[in-house]
Amino acid sequence: MPPTLDSLKKPADKLRTMPAALALLVLALALAATMSRTRGKETMGARIRPGGWTASFRPPRRFRSEQFGAVPVDLPYIAHGRTRSGADAILAVYRLDASAFADPTAVCDSVIRSNLRLRSGDPLTARRVRLDRRIGSEPAAEIALVDAGIVARALLLPSGEAYAVWLGVAGTPMDDDTYRLFDLTCLSFERDAVP
Repeated sequence: MPPTLDSLKKPADKLRTMPAALALLVLALALAATMSRTRGKETMGARIRPGGWTASFRPPRRFRSEQFGAVPVDLPYIAHGRTRSGADAILAVYRLDASAFADPTAVCDSVIRSNLRLRSGDPLTARRVRLDRRIGSEPAAEIALVDAGIVARALLLPSGEAYAVWLGVAGTPMDDDTYRLFDLTCLSFERDAVP
C-alpha cells in the first residue's frame, strides 16, 4: 500500500527509533575506540627526556636506542630502525649550543654535514628548504636531501639552546611513511615549563 499524506506526517515509531539510534551510537563508539587504539599502538614509543635536556620527545616505536641517562650538549640521542620496506634508518635528536648558529637552517646544515661527514664547504645537492615546519609547538626550519633519504629539522630557542631532529634512510629516498614518523617525532617535542 503506498504511503498516504497522513502516514508521512506521523512521528516515527518510538519502539523502532530508540533501538536503531542506540545501535548506531554503539557502532560509532566502537569505531572511534578501535581507531584510537590502533593509532596509539602503531607509531610512537614512550616519551624520552635525556638527562640535562629541557625537552622530551617520543621516537617511533620501531626505532630502538641503547642510550640511557644524560646526553651531553652537541652529542645526539640516536635510535636505529627500519622502514616498512626494510631499509636501515637512523634517527638522531640533538641538543646544541645555539650561539654557534645564525638561524635554524644553519643548525640543519650542521647536523646534516656532521652525519654525512662533510666539511662546511662541501655542497649539499638537491636540497628542499621549508621554513613552515614545527618542533613541538615552536616554529622550525627543515632541510631535506630528497634523493639521499635525509631530512633535518631544527629550532633555536631564546634560552640559548637549539634542538634538531635528523633522519637518514640507507640507500633509498625517503618514503611518505618514514617521513610521517620523522614529522610525528618532531611534533612530539615538549619543553619544560619556564618558571
